[in-house]
Amino acid sequence: MESSRRSTSTRTARSQRCRHDRRFRTCPGSKPGHGSAGPVRTDNRSLRAGIRARRRRRRTCPGFDPGHGPRRQFVSAAETVTLTIDGRAVEVLKGTGLVETAAFAGIEIPVFCYEPRLGAPVGACRMCLVEVEGIPKLQAGCTLTAQDGMVVGTGATSEKAAEGQNATLEFILVNHPLDCPVCDKGGECPLQDLTFRYGPGQTRMTFPKRTLDKPIPISPTIALDRERCILCYRCTRFSESVAEDGQLVARNRGSMSMIATFEDEPYRDPFSGNVIELCPV
Repeated sequence: MESSRRSTSTRTARSQRCRHDRRFRTCPGSKPGHGSAGPVRTDNRSLRAGIRARRRRRRTCPGFDPGHGPRRQFVSAAETVTLTIDGRAVEVLKGTGLVETAAFAGIEIPVFCYEPRLGAPVGACRMCLVEVEGIPKLQAGCTLTAQDGMVVGTGATSEKAAEGQNATLEFILVNHPLDCPVCDKGGECPLQDLTFRYGPGQTRMTFPKRTLDKPIPISPTIALDRERCILCYRCTRFSESVAEDGQLVARNRGSMSMIATFEDEPYRDPFSGNVIELCPV
């Protein structure tokens, strides 16, 4: 009886040791209820080989510094470009838009249609005209990206670019009503601000302005004023790319272009209020 108790206690101790010691495991041939057939030491060679393999991979990794662990990754010089804007050398990441590059250097390139949150630029308003060395014609700055060695002149230093911006504003104001004192946007209007800074001091147009029916209630909360619209297409791009409802569209072509709703249906969209904030006028 005493030997039986001793053997039972021995098996219990072995089982507990197997559970708490990683170096031991229960023999696969043991049966439930009969205890373990005895502790068997596992072969750790595969585990050690895996550890050595991981160490070798770390040593060959480009970001590993022996003795100091992973080192910080820095942007290489090949990923940055240096260009000149209005005589100032600017270094930015390759692919940065020219408008953002100029803003980084403290230089303003005026824009109306440009809005990075609406996707790729379209260059519709032509307010961002700049002169690029080596290109005979003025370019829309919002559609350009920073290139190494590029030399750019904005309206502040380039007479050609200044004349282009002046003419752009003059064309925008041809049929635009001059009712700033009673306009809801007066005092916080980008068109008003840019006209004071870049536009002509007086108009050369003596003929009557074109008039259109207004306001047009395109939704229960939005009224469209086509006389004040400068066709920046921010609203239609928002409808197409962000809201993805396709309810706001541009009709006709040339000087007869206008914003409308698709098939004159009411503009009913849960995000419709955003077009009011996006509209520059």
